[in-house]
Amino acid sequence: MPQHQVKYHHSRLIPGLELGHLKVREFDFGRHCHGDHHIGLICRGGLRQYQKGANHSLGPGMIALTNPDELHYGQDLARDGFELRVFGISPDLAVQLQPLWGVGSTTLNFNQPVIENPQLFQDLVSFHRTVTNPDADPLWVQSRWLELMQQLISGTDSTQLPSDHSGLSTQAVNIIRDYCLANIDRKISLTELGKLLDLDQYRLLRQFRKTMHFTPHAWLVQLRLDYARQLLRSGKTSICEAAHASGFCDQSHLCRVFRKAYGITPSSFTR
Repeated sequence: MPQHQVKYHHSRLIPGLELGHLKVREFDFGRHCHGDHHIGLICRGGLRQYQKGANHSLGPGMIALTNPDELHYGQDLARDGFELRVFGISPDLAVQLQPLWGVGSTTLNFNQPVIENPQLFQDLVSFHRTVTNPDADPLWVQSRWLELMQQLISGTDSTQLPSDHSGLSTQAVNIIRDYCLANIDRKISLTELGKLLDLDQYRLLRQFRKTMHFTPHAWLVQLRLDYARQLLRSGKTSICEAAHASGFCDQSHLCRVFRKAYGITPSSFTR
């Protein structure tokens, strides 16, 4: 095994988000700082990190949080080194997240260097793996990103979340539905839907969930399924054609989602 395996990926769907995957051993991090916010996920092994005037021992399942220009350094603790997945949040992306932390504050600031939340850790690791997939659905990626950041920030003493009790009007829901149906055969992003109503991504996500009791992505999947059912019911469209026409990646994708939703396969449905 090489001493170091380091990969970086810049997200196409979330501009300003850098994803790092590091597998290292016998390695010391010298005194340094970053120009962006870092969220580190300790996947294997362990390290000792000096930050905010104290030493912190980090092990598997822990989430390490670092602010821009914050001095820190450390070294690995385990004989086989450690594996670390990192989210790097650029200053511009941090500003876009302001609806999550904007109450009484003009700057995102992590006050806790380390948090332990097993479910959030697993969700972040899963998201980190998925977001690098070039075929990932943009609506799911952008919605999930905001959901995870809300959970992360609300689980620390970084800020007080703003309250927003409003939902979407019937007219607003119809605008989104008409747009999605008109573009049902392609991927649709949260950014696109927000522009329709002049809402930022976070407010759209919150108001949509309050009104529809679904995330936009989950709701769009239902819309795609219903459209595919109509095509299949007509008897003039093959399963493969219905899958592509309704925006699923391929026939097997439609079959998986269809069976999970209705308990039968598309082929059984058309008999």
